[in-house]
Amino acid sequence: MKKNRAKDPRISLSEFRVLVPYLSRYKIRYFFGFLCLIVVDVAQMVIPQFMSRATDLVAGGAFELRQLLILCAGMVGTMAVIATGRFLWRYFIHGTADCACRTRSVSNRLI
Repeated sequence: MKKNRAKDPRISLSEFRVLVPYLSRYKIRYFFGFLCLIVVDVAQMVIPQFMSRATDLVAGGAFELRQLLILCAGMVGTMAVIATGRFLWRYFIHGTADCACRTRSVSNRLI
């Protein structure tokens, strides 16, 4: 008996099996894309830690400008990692998705 999709909004994971050959073909690109995405997410969690340390340093009153500049340099370095990581994960993941749009075999299987 065939399921009526209009009444059953759940999608079975078996419907995504058609993507497995494509994903396995570009697994290295997706791996590096997700790795860059994780690095970016972790780096974004570090920025508030720098801000907290800088705030505590200034609120304490007894601080040297050198200490504050070191924290600022750490934030700038972390922001550079975030910017580079964002570019790379978009390049690896979206670039791979762009290849999928050009591949008629994948689109024909999905439609």
